[in-house]
Amino acid sequence: MAGQWLLDPADITISNGATTAVNDPNFIPSATASVVSVASIVNALNNGTNVTITTGGDAFAGNGDITVANAITGVTGTGSLTLSAFRNILINAAITLNGGNLTLQSMNNVASTSGYINVAGALTTNGGNITIGGGTVLATGYAKPPVADGSD
Repeated sequence: MAGQWLLDPADITISNGATTAVNDPNFIPSATASVVSVASIVNALNNGTNVTITTGGDAFAGNGDITVANAITGVTGTGSLTLSAFRNILINAAITLNGGNLTLQSMNNVASTSGYINVAGALTTNGGNITIGGGTVLATGYAKPPVADGSD
């Protein structure tokens, strides 16, 4: 059944590893860093669910970063994916959607004055929109392309 899936931990890594303390769709964040498996996200998107992952920097004294460590592929549904980080978003692997929208937002807060989005993996939506942005009226955010030598 389609719907909205919202996760809100301190820091999160999206990887092929096991999901931390999750009983879909009731995600429970743990310590400073939580993991959501690519398979859990793909399953939700395939069911037409719009997935929103939002981090907060104060929940467990984490930084509020989101890291995509493994590729999000195999999506056959049209669900949209939103990654909204308290601070930084690090896209280290490809994200491929099937017509759904992709939104990447860094610095979803007014407490921080720095944050960025580093895209080092291909972003594909097959017809959906891609929105990348960050910052608030009190701060500056920016999108950061990969550097040829691999350094930041």
